[in-house]
Amino acid sequence: MSQPRLRLVHRKIAGMRKKRSRGKEDIIRVGDTIKITQPYLFIRCGYSLTLEKCRELILQDEKYMKIKQEIAILINKQIKTPTSNLLDYNNTTCLPNNLDYEIDNLLAKIYITANNFGGPQRTLHTKYDEKLKGLKAEVLDIKFHKTGTYTPGYSCANYYDGGADYCPAYLSDEQTHKILCINLLSDVLFPPITKQNTWTPADAYYWGDAIWIEDTNVVKIKGEEHA
Repeated sequence: MSQPRLRLVHRKIAGMRKKRSRGKEDIIRVGDTIKITQPYLFIRCGYSLTLEKCRELILQDEKYMKIKQEIAILINKQIKTPTSNLLDYNNTTCLPNNLDYEIDNLLAKIYITANNFGGPQRTLHTKYDEKLKGLKAEVLDIKFHKTGTYTPGYSCANYYDGGADYCPAYLSDEQTHKILCINLLSDVLFPPITKQNTWTPADAYYWGDAIWIEDTNVVKIKGEEHA
């Protein structure tokens, strides 16, 4: 086996995640009832920089704003139509809103690529919400995300038969995360009103709101535990 192929095998072995020691009855499925033990809400999975964040950053970057100004001047010079209510010809950097957004989006893509998406670490991004701790919910949907360190692929010559050897980009230290879409139960959102209980921590959430959370932050409620 060639050296690159050996690396690929070692990478796959190193990237395997240890299986959780969960019995069949503990596996969370759609329709199950769970209790939130660690209220870390799932926001997204990915690298630290996003296009939305980069659109904000370029507005503070003099280099990118100068490029945007030059693009605006060039576009205005190329417009042949008479005075338009979308453009202020007294200001050569003024652009229609939709075009302004497209330019920002393009510059944001350049910015995020130039800054390597904020680094090679693909992680889960979460938000802590103490109000949800201990509350019960129903599982509506399930999806999976992978995290790890981005490792570029490579290609080289196979010295045994003269062919090309290739390995695609991959995530080292790869882990798979089970993300649950949950809905707070109606008795949590609308508990019986008493003198002692006129408000619940879940009041900030409306009936039907979908909340995403990793399965490691909840426990499954089984059988008699529902009572």
